[in-house]
Order: sequence, then C-alpha cells, then structure tokens
Amino acid sequence: MDWSNPLIYIVSGLAAAGALWKLGNWMGTKDQFAKTVGEAIEEIRQDIKKIFQLLPKDTLSGQSPLRLNDLGESISETLEAKAWAQRTAREVASLVKGKHPYEIQEYCMSFVKEEKYNPTADFIDKIKSCAYENALSIDKVQNVLAIELRDAILQNFPD
Repeated sequence: MDWSNPLIYIVSGLAAAGALWKLGNWMGTKDQFAKTVGEAIEEIRQDIKKIFQLLPKDTLSGQSPLRLNDLGESISETLEAKAWAQRTAREVASLVKGKHPYEIQEYCMSFVKEEKYNPTADFIDKIKSCAYENALSIDKVQNVLAIELRDAILQNFPD
C-alpha cells in the first residue's frame, strides 16, 4: 500500500469519522435505553409501594408461636394491653388449667372475640379508636388482646 497517496488519508479519515459517528449514535441509544429502563424501574417501585399500602395490615407476625409485630406492639401500648392481660389472666387461668399452649391461645382468641368477655364502654371505644386510627378491623385489634392474654397466662400460670 502506498501511504504517500493523499486519497488513503481521506478514505481513512472518513472511515474513522464514520466509526466515531456510529459509536456516538450507539452511545446515545445506550444512554437513552438506560434512562428509559431507570424510569420504568422507578415507576415499578412506586407501584409496588402503592400495592403494599393497599394490602390488609396485620397485628401478628406469622412466626410460631404467634407474636405481635411492630403494629401489634404499638396497639398493645395504646390499649395498655399487658396490664389488662395481667388482670384478666387471673380470671381466665382456671378455665384453661392443664391445657396445651395452642388450646390456651385458641381460648384467648375466642374469649376476646365472643361474648365471654364484656369490656367497659370506655375500653370498647379505645379498641374502636385503635382500629380506626390504624385502618384495621376490630378483629385485628382483638388479636393483640388475645396474644397478650395468652402470654400472661403462660407466664404467670404455667400449669
């Protein structure tokens, strides 16, 4: 090849310019693609957050045995459920004496949800307020009372 011919430099320069233009075009397309993907991912994140907000809240964790989650603990504090459970456990302990912890838990659930327990009007209002302020059903708030009662019975009346 004869490098003294200026046509070689012109053709080489045009080829290099074309390659640079293609590279720039590809980089722009890649950057635009990355931007579009980033925007789509952010939109998906926002949608997932909205979905989680619409899911029903719970006061219990799915661990075994059932335990209060952070929301349940907060409701327990608001209702002063531990103190309530300590007082109520004295009444209920004799009814569940000798039963398996699961049976005690089931009894406590039915105790607070059925007509076995007659809370004061003030306590009923407190339960309703907790349910309303936390966008929960009364049943979910009663679960907090039942778990606190179960724990008080198991702790204070082990047999």
